[in-house]
Amino acid sequence: MGKGKPRRGATFDVVVPTTGGPSLAAALTALASGSGPLPERVILVDERITPGSDLRLDTPPLFFDRLVVVNSEGSGPAASRNLGARCAVADWIAFIDERPPLPLRWREALAARLNRAGDALAARCRSRVAYRRDAFLRSGGFDERLRVERGAAHPKKSTNLLHS
Repeated sequence: MGKGKPRRGATFDVVVPTTGGPSLAAALTALASGSGPLPERVILVDERITPGSDLRLDTPPLFFDRLVVVNSEGSGPAASRNLGARCAVADWIAFIDERPPLPLRWREALAARLNRAGDALAARCRSRVAYRRDAFLRSGGFDERLRVERGAAHPKKSTNLLHS
């Protein structure tokens, strides 16, 4: 074998749409817990229509230099996720919600899944989805015409539909 650079693992960013409720701290704590590579960025998308104040964050120290906060001004779940995706820099974008909390060792499981993804454009890890950033952005992202209120009963796939 040649003496080229060693192959590095797939990098990922995590996008978390939030209304700033108490479940945000639990979600960030769960993301920081366990083992596995850290995301390049943790992108919080503030979905409040009129934020009025900064999000109240109990940011785990692991994320102090990785945290990005943007505001979607209540534009809906798909638009919030797309905004977060446009702030991403890593190879992959993983989308999570504040609830339910991530299982322990999720980062480790996600990294393993992404490193085995080959040419796949998307990967699932314990009911969360990740997309290759370049392919996701080229596709136009999630279909923003699907305006679903946070917490409303809706088909699971409605927030996973990409533009075709």
